[in-house]
Amino acid sequence: MSPSDRLTVAGLSYRESLRLVFPSVGARTRPSDVERLPWGPIAVVDGDAGIAGMFAEQGGFLSFLEAPGAFRPGLVAAGSGLDLYLLDVFSSEIYRYDSTGSLAGLAYSPLETMVIAGMCVDKSGLVYLSDQESDEVVVIDISAGTERRFGGFGSERGMFVDPAGVAVDERGYLYVCDSGNSRVQVLDGWGGVVKVWDVGGEDCEARPREVAVDRWGNSFVLDEGCGCLRVFRADGSETVRLEGRGPGLGFLARPGCIDLESERLLVADPVEGAIQVFDIRYDKRR
Repeated sequence: MSPSDRLTVAGLSYRESLRLVFPSVGARTRPSDVERLPWGPIAVVDGDAGIAGMFAEQGGFLSFLEAPGAFRPGLVAAGSGLDLYLLDVFSSEIYRYDSTGSLAGLAYSPLETMVIAGMCVDKSGLVYLSDQESDEVVVIDISAGTERRFGGFGSERGMFVDPAGVAVDERGYLYVCDSGNSRVQVLDGWGGVVKVWDVGGEDCEARPREVAVDRWGNSFVLDEGCGCLRVFRADGSETVRLEGRGPGLGFLARPGCIDLESERLLVADPVEGAIQVFDIRYDKRR
């Protein structure tokens, strides 16, 4: 895609708040991770309650995502087909589920201690994890049973300090929230640096936590340090910033994660206990 073919994000308009309820809890959930699945439902993790499940687009409960043993769900990601993956924060094991939410089996079990802060899956089925224990990105080929790593602790390009959210774009490039270095890095699948940009805050210390990328190359970044949602063009220049409460904005008390759904953005806020839905307004000028 040439630069002239890209559309730029012009703004975000608040649409609605989804307040979801797990039947066993009885109170509204506090979503800590959310993923809109390609076949329709929304997968949600409530980290405080230690449960995960699938909900319909309108918010109705569909099913729990369960696993054996002392399982505590942390992150959820859609697979390359009609499946999804759920990370256990205790063991860093990854479980695979079918499109109905039924457990299909254990997909990955690490050989060493890991602290996973981000997970995504590309079109070929490769799973990408950000490991804050080693400050590396781990690339897992579940079908082949292999993995590779790149990165390591440091401030040089291609190195990380507390890597957090990860996302893969249409071209297969990996976006990594390099939280401790207050920047976003874009890399190829083997760790080669494509571009890097700072997520600097004027009056706060920026700490990018989550990232999502649309088909135009715009990146949506949750900045935990500055407490806001920021949108960047493909070249790394900032176009939109959303923070706090205001007319038509919803309430972003402490946004926990984001997910793109066509021209909508889902923002999970565990403090507010809701998934905030925003319409994305694009500048149609090329």
